Amino acid sequence: MTPAPPPLVLLVDDDADSRELYAIGLQLFGFELAEVDSADAALLFIQDAPRGPDVVVTDLTMPGLPTVELIQKLRSDPRTRMIHTIVLTGMTHGQRLDAVRTAGCDAVVTKPCLAEDLAQHIHTVLGSR
Repeated sequence: MTPAPPPLVLLVDDDADSRELYAIGLQLFGFELAEVDSADAALLFIQDAPRGPDVVVTDLTMPGLPTVELIQKLRSDPRTRMIHTIVLTGMTHGQRLDAVRTAGCDAVVTKPCLAEDLAQHIHTVLGSR
């Protein structure tokens, strides 16, 4: 029997340094990583990838398609509705946070966040369904 592959995490952030920092850290905790720089690119990755992500970790504020719309699109499509979503943000309250929660994100994590803490949040949401 072939062992299951590690969970695939798609990091979505327009800041390359943030993506790299989290990618390196999460790989140390046993996750497989893919990275894109926008919500639009995330949708294309999910559409084209032979194996979709188990979790999308996305920054809240990026140019292009708003994060709330990314989550809405994932939740409204039967092929992607089971992909977990975690929003990373420096915000602690506000309409954008309310909107992503209403859209169905699995967790909101406040920055700064250590890779170890983010890995724990990922494990938590993966065990929630």
